[in-house]
Amino acid sequence: MLLLIAIFFIQASYLVLDGLHDKLGSADAILVLGSKVKPDVVLSHRLKARLDRGYELYRDGLSHTIIVSGGTGKEGYSEAKVMAADLKSRGVPANDILLDEQGKNTWQSALSFKRRGFRSVILVSQYFHLTRAKLAFKKVGIVTVYSAHARMRPELREIYSVPREVVAFYGYLLRH
Repeated sequence: MLLLIAIFFIQASYLVLDGLHDKLGSADAILVLGSKVKPDVVLSHRLKARLDRGYELYRDGLSHTIIVSGGTGKEGYSEAKVMAADLKSRGVPANDILLDEQGKNTWQSALSFKRRGFRSVILVSQYFHLTRAKLAFKKVGIVTVYSAHARMRPELREIYSVPREVVAFYGYLLRH
């Protein structure tokens, strides 16, 4: 039992360090993974932090295409459409923005990305999510996978999110 706990903490530590260590390079597209849109059609602070980082990478010229991924949440709004509107308000041309409304989870986002024929990506999400996201994209055949974490203050929610991602990582590793 003690061995399992030790392995869990080692994996959680790796997940945190991996997610906080951005690996950047030029890519076919920057993909901002979705998160909650509030009922008043406002980006949640997690989604805003992701979109801010994706926009920063786009502005820095790491890709000329930014994909916003996310389905319609229980609030009734398409995450992808709300993110696209935000990017357009920042001056990003509509032709540089692609919507992935089928990306209702990380695996679906990876499959959708692959179907578009892209071969390289910069994934943008919360740090604790990036290790699993990179695994998903590599498993569907995307060879060049870069990552950048959303910059924001630590949240109490991370106490739950990091252990959840350890379990989810192994689910992706074994299931897909």
